[in-house]
Amino acid sequence: MLVFGLPGTGKTFLAKELASELNLIHVNTDITRKKILSRPGYTHKEKEMVYDKLFEFLSEYLNRGENLVVDGTFYKEEYRAKLRAIAREANTKPAFIELTAKEEIIEARMLERAKQVCDSDADFSVYQKIKSEFEPLAEKHLKIDSSVPLLKQVEQVRYYLTKEGLL
Repeated sequence: MLVFGLPGTGKTFLAKELASELNLIHVNTDITRKKILSRPGYTHKEKEMVYDKLFEFLSEYLNRGENLVVDGTFYKEEYRAKLRAIAREANTKPAFIELTAKEEIIEARMLERAKQVCDSDADFSVYQKIKSEFEPLAEKHLKIDSSVPLLKQVEQVRYYLTKEGLL
């Protein structure tokens, strides 16, 4: 399962809860970034390195038969296509869960995040940059407004996965 969307939409928050609730392994672009880069600058080259390493992890986990929840912006179709290909090689089908939120909510979250230690270093300028480059997902997927309570988000995911025969 892929939880994706713009920075600050609550991807990691939901993905961690889903991992706990559904007994999944959580894999995340922010943690991957911190493992391979000491001072991330969110450059194109760095993003490529992060996604390449993440895809290595995904391939290893899926080929061992592990069930995953992956979270990251996955803002380019090429990244989502690569995830689909890795899933296909492992004889599994990914579910796509897109998180959204109003920009003022995201900005407030980013300001709050700056006061805490967290996995993501993305600030509002990173959000704006990725927003301008974001390629919408055309295929059927679940879209969730992350301003609703977390338990409601989890219910929406469970319902969607059940309806699609993925749970």
